[in-house]
Amino acid sequence: MEEKNSDIKIPKVTRTIQCVNSTDNTIMRSLVQTVSFYPTIIYDANDGELISVNYPDYKNFEKMKSPEIPGYTPNKESIPTEKIIYTSKNLIKKIKYAPIKKKTTINFIDKVTDSIMSANTYINKDNEDIKKIISKSIAAYEKKGYELNFNSFENSRLQQGEVYSITFNHKTTQFMANKHFNLETPLNPFYDKGPRVIKEYLDLKRKTTYKVKYLGVEDKNAPTDNLQIIDWDRVITADNVTGEIIQKTKWRPNKNKYEIVTTPVIKNYHADKKQSTGKNVVMDNIVEEIKYVRNGKIIPITENGTRLLPNRSFFYRTSETDPTKVEETQVLPNIPGYFIDQKTINIKNYNKDIKVIYATSNKNQKLVPTISFNENVQKSLTNFVKFKNS
Repeated sequence: MEEKNSDIKIPKVTRTIQCVNSTDNTIMRSLVQTVSFYPTIIYDANDGELISVNYPDYKNFEKMKSPEIPGYTPNKESIPTEKIIYTSKNLIKKIKYAPIKKKTTINFIDKVTDSIMSANTYINKDNEDIKKIISKSIAAYEKKGYELNFNSFENSRLQQGEVYSITFNHKTTQFMANKHFNLETPLNPFYDKGPRVIKEYLDLKRKTTYKVKYLGVEDKNAPTDNLQIIDWDRVITADNVTGEIIQKTKWRPNKNKYEIVTTPVIKNYHADKKQSTGKNVVMDNIVEEIKYVRNGKIIPITENGTRLLPNRSFFYRTSETDPTKVEETQVLPNIPGYFIDQKTINIKNYNKDIKVIYATSNKNQKLVPTISFNENVQKSLTNFVKFKNS
């Protein structure tokens, strides 16, 4: 195409860029590039007559980047540089555009392990379609022991090329002593392929004992040992996804202290403790011993040392209120045919026997036994002092 400027022609060549869809219909205004060929004009210097008109050998249409059209993608990135001459015809170039596919990616993420369980990509799905897909997926994961933590798509509008995250925590099951669980039962009732109840989950109860054991009494009066049973329990928490035990609480007893047990009063014996100690409960079987020792006894003898009533034992009377003591004042036994002026005797050592001399006659004399103890040799001596009757 040529255009006149006075008598000189200035050729112009155009390149029209048409953006069309698959049916060749334009989807935006065409773009036009124009190149003008300005000649070199030579005149005669003397008379001003035109000598020649010289046009450039060629010119270029510059490279043009394909326009961006929202929702479409072009079939080429650009229209390349193109060489033309002043006699070239006008050009038409087409760029074909195709609708961009709506691509949405949903990542399902395990928050506990910080890992992507699945990444699903959906093409040309609208909001409602995506919501239905997500809802079904969430339900499927929840059956496997997961629980929804966060759904980034829930309050969003579908955006082209967006990536959405659905995060999950792990459900847990607490095993307690007061609840019943069957071995091999699925942790997740609606998912048979997941973890099952194992015996390690059910290690929830223990028993320990505290025994007060009485030693030293060998006759029918021996007291029965006192036995206390302590029940312990704890809580175990398991991960419903992995089946791992994630927590064990400390063992808890049903009481914090052992009951204090009063030591029984046993005839002819004294104990080393009034009662058990009542210590804090520990997770072990404890035996506390309380030892009895037979009381010492009164041994009646004649003046020449013969033992009276050798088949009988006159043990010290044990205190009725304190199992660790004997009565401080003991009544001397009455033996027919023998005389003793002193009716009682004071006891200082509960374990030692005391010999007491009994007289066969009380004529012209008053027999007063005096008792002395030799602690080193562990025996007692009895001395008599004779008094005339006044």
